[in-house]
Amino acid sequence: MSRDAGKAQGQIPAELKTNYLQAVISAGFKHIDAVSFVSPNAVPQMADSEEVLKELDVPGDVEIIGIVVNEKGAQRRLRPRRCVRSFSVLHLADVFAE
Repeated sequence: MSRDAGKAQGQIPAELKTNYLQAVISAGFKHIDAVSFVSPNAVPQMADSEEVLKELDVPGDVEIIGIVVNEKGAQRRLRPRRCVRSFSVLHLADVFAE
């Protein structure tokens, strides 16, 4: 599930997200943009990223990718220890960082 598609769907239960991502892994995908560590107030659909990662069975050759937009997101990313790569977003104007 791309993070943008997840935002468009409204609130999807963590179990359904986990099942979907497990199917993507089973289908053979090796690099999966799975979660975003953003403010739960700004993007409530991604508030359960840690829970989703905790429930995933990730083989060693699969890379789970998460989006990090600030320091709090970076701290959240470290908790599940399943997200092996993260991308930071560079804000070109202060208004986007709010």
